[in-house]
Amino acid sequence: MVTETRPATPVGVTHPLDPLTADEISAASRIAASHDPREGWRFPLVALDEPAKEVVRSFSDGDPITRQAFVMLLDVNSGDAVECVVDLTSESVARWTPLVGHQPFPLMEEFGRAIEAVKSDSRWLAAMKKRGYSDEQIELIQVDPWPGGNFGTAWENDHRALKAISYLRDSEESNGYGRPIEHVMAVVDLVENKVVDVVDETGPPAPDTALDYRYNDIAPREDLRTLDIVQPDGVSFTLDGHLLSWQKWQMRVSLHPREGLVLHQIAYNDDGELRPICYRASMVEMVVPYGDPSPTQYFKNAFDSGEVGGLGRLTNSLELGCDCLGEIVYMDAEVTNEFGGSRTIKNAVCIHEEDFGINWKHTRVEQDVPVSEVRRTRRLVVSAIATVGNYDYGFYWMFYPDGSWEQEVKATGIVQTIAADPDDPQITRHMIAPGLAAPIHQHFLCFRMDMEVDGGTNTVYEVDTVPLPAGPDNPYDNAFTAVAKPLISETDGEGVVNAASARHWRIANTNKVNQVGHAPAYLLVPGETVSLMAGPDAAVRGRAGFTHRQLWVTPYDDSQFYPAGDYPNQSQPGQGIPAWVAADREIADEDLVLWYTVGMNHIVVPEDWPVAPVHRSGFKLRPSGFFSHNPALDLPEADQCAHESHDTHDHADHTAHNGHS
Repeated sequence: MVTETRPATPVGVTHPLDPLTADEISAASRIAASHDPREGWRFPLVALDEPAKEVVRSFSDGDPITRQAFVMLLDVNSGDAVECVVDLTSESVARWTPLVGHQPFPLMEEFGRAIEAVKSDSRWLAAMKKRGYSDEQIELIQVDPWPGGNFGTAWENDHRALKAISYLRDSEESNGYGRPIEHVMAVVDLVENKVVDVVDETGPPAPDTALDYRYNDIAPREDLRTLDIVQPDGVSFTLDGHLLSWQKWQMRVSLHPREGLVLHQIAYNDDGELRPICYRASMVEMVVPYGDPSPTQYFKNAFDSGEVGGLGRLTNSLELGCDCLGEIVYMDAEVTNEFGGSRTIKNAVCIHEEDFGINWKHTRVEQDVPVSEVRRTRRLVVSAIATVGNYDYGFYWMFYPDGSWEQEVKATGIVQTIAADPDDPQITRHMIAPGLAAPIHQHFLCFRMDMEVDGGTNTVYEVDTVPLPAGPDNPYDNAFTAVAKPLISETDGEGVVNAASARHWRIANTNKVNQVGHAPAYLLVPGETVSLMAGPDAAVRGRAGFTHRQLWVTPYDDSQFYPAGDYPNQSQPGQGIPAWVAADREIADEDLVLWYTVGMNHIVVPEDWPVAPVHRSGFKLRPSGFFSHNPALDLPEADQCAHESHDTHDHADHTAHNGHS
């Protein structure tokens, strides 16, 4: 008798942090469903159950890899939900935990069924008829289901529900957001597949026309010449599976179905020593609260990662020359198709280099002929773009030769709209077109960074620049200094950005000493941000507690991953970070996690219509005593610095051809 044995390491897997393959996603779904067979099982999320840090750090190439999958199950017939862990090596269920009082995010299938339920409901149809719409117009109406939040009503507490708003369209291709149908909202029970309530109040009429961004009604510009970015010798980075190496940087790149783009084991090769900086970095939650109290706007505060459907699952397939320009390397990604199989997102992650001006320069002017030394820099960009309803978000991790790295968020897409009477006071909304307004709103994106600066444990210092008091030691009253306050426990410090004092945070390894006697460190430097404007009694403030500060610091806990809780859909207030930090755990000289929230304020203007230009925000991490000197001293002199024999025209042509700025 021949016994078949499974290989210790699945085909296509070379490292413990490699994301699940298509075969593993299907196998995990099958094994989980067989634990409690039901016709209605769906799979909102299937992802790698990441092994412990010590397992990853002790791994060597060729070692056998044991794989586990985290599987979320939802029974669409009963509303029951379960999270489980599947051991793919033994093909068994290692953990099975029914969810009580928690709702997984809605399925694509449920969004579709909600639209069908709304458009067949007699109350909703009556509301449309009352507004004078014909059967043909009603057929073309765009229905957008939304997570409804939790405002303490039976809608949220007794039903797995979505709230749906509507837009009038002139055709199936037209921009519905230009013609919102005001003050009508349907509440849909996703288990019963029926509308449980319809809000129908008097409101302003839908605008007469909509400007569509896709049509060629506006003649395109004709004065742009070709811009070509070429690297005749190829790219300067290598991608071996999920291991990305560029100059002295090294990291692992993957796409998580909920978080989207994830970077693991970010490290820098300093004179032959690979020095760790961050074990894991990703955007773990975001919320978009709207500031308009009207019947079709008040509930809009969607958690776009944990409540809408997962940024990874909503990631775009990128196109060369459109989303990315130059010499590009793409990575595909596998996510669940919700029915037990997998779905491939082609070109989900874009990796490329960009010229980025000068890194350093100095001109010696004491001589008759000034002599300049200059080194150009470039950056490695790892990016992904996700579409969440009407908005599109680009996430860009950027790395520089001088040891600094940066996160930039690019928000674009179509703003939420509301039909409005221009004669009414526009306090919480702004007119953007005749009869059309857009509510003021905000975007809060929380990034989780599991730091390991120079390995081991770290301590965070809050650093403020302050003036020194006038006196004998400051006779001219011009002295100022940087004051660093160590954060000892979770409740230390406000964790709030203060531009007046150039506040930033230093993540230091106090167990090591650099060449000037200080602890090697990295600085977290804020970019543009804003505070949450919702009041103290607002539902979103209770459910999105992570927005109360820009920075939180917690000791590492592998059960604490999502700052608004594991299941923010229709969640109760107080979950996530506020509950964790109440323990006031020690955070000095510990394995630390930093949670930094980028806030974007959007007071909408006509120039944001019909599609908004990119709004950028983010933060930067740069070395502070981590290196003994500028690590970019060894950048080579740029070729374009030595073209004395070329005239100005030739030099300009060469520069343009190579895409330098």
